[in-house]
Amino acid sequence: MDFDQLHTFLEIVRLKSFSKAALTCYRTQPAISAQVRQLEQELRADLFERFGSRISLTTAGKVFAEYAEQMLELRRRAQDAVAELESSPRGELAIAANEATSSTFCQRFFRNTASSFRRCSSRYCAPTAGGWWKR
Repeated sequence: MDFDQLHTFLEIVRLKSFSKAALTCYRTQPAISAQVRQLEQELRADLFERFGSRISLTTAGKVFAEYAEQMLELRRRAQDAVAELESSPRGELAIAANEATSSTFCQRFFRNTASSFRRCSSRYCAPTAGGWWKR
């Protein structure tokens, strides 16, 4: 089972037609039928009842349609989350600076860049006699 099969299946459900789904999926009707046959074999259940040129979902088809929609939605959300990484950094931003720098530069830096790094937590470290102190 792959995302293309799920998309094809849901197009058939939406359009209530194998041939119309073939047009919107840019495939032949036999190729669409083969995808459905593969899904039915994998699920070991008929997904459609066929009445000549008319079709309707079986009970198994109705259940599977709900899951197919959720899987494609989850795929879309995963793609969006990964794409967002490129435009919106995530993680922790840690800056170590001496006291003079931290009192001027760090405050200005965090104030000026906070909107660009909304999904990042930030902290800075200042030196002490015993090492670096985390704030």
